[in-house]
Amino acid sequence: MKRVELKYLVGVELYDRLKSEIAPFVVEDRVDYAVRSIYFDTSNFDYYNDKVEGLEVRKKVRIRVYDVQRDNSLAFLEIKRKHGLTIFKNRAPVFYSNLDDLLKTGDIERYVLNLEPLSKENARKFLYHLYAYNLKPVVLVTYNRDAFHGKFNPLLRITFDRNLRSLLNPKISDIFVEDILKFVMFDFFIMEVKSPSQVLPVWLRSIIYNYELKLVSFSKYVICLDSHDILSQKIELLRR
Repeated sequence: MKRVELKYLVGVELYDRLKSEIAPFVVEDRVDYAVRSIYFDTSNFDYYNDKVEGLEVRKKVRIRVYDVQRDNSLAFLEIKRKHGLTIFKNRAPVFYSNLDDLLKTGDIERYVLNLEPLSKENARKFLYHLYAYNLKPVVLVTYNRDAFHGKFNPLLRITFDRNLRSLLNPKISDIFVEDILKFVMFDFFIMEVKSPSQVLPVWLRSIIYNYELKLVSFSKYVICLDSHDILSQKIELLRR
């Protein structure tokens, strides 16, 4: 999966107004659902540092689930690579109930589901990164999302992400927790535009211009780690 990703940090007072502005041009996919991701990193926080240092090419390795835990909940093993504004995502689905067994045994044939193209190949890439670089779960990042796609271009996707919250040093079993999360950002939400091209439709360019929305290089992973003061926590992470 390859596409351009643009991010805008917007004051919460504009949340409802912007939703109303885009409404004539989009179709609602799903609203107010929770996105929950455990991010992995090296003992030296290489992926974190790549972002902070502004490297043009960087990656994130994570496990992602949605909403609340159910008997048939899916988890996605994801590697997200970014080159400038262009993102490439590899992901593989597995039943959450089988996730621990997959990570312990590496039995891709048994546990990875053929729900997406290249699922098993993507799972192999994920497990390779996990074990070759000795990656550890560093932070759980959770937020609520409203998702839309373009009425005239279904490949255009717009998401509003709010109530960003996190947990440092999570276990895989923590991915659905809520009561111990730390709220990270109250006054802003993130509007993300995902598109096959950097050339946005006129209506969207007009909204961005009229509301003076500024393109930002924003990482939920970095913001959440920074909120926990990872420098003082690093020794604890390395002991795991």
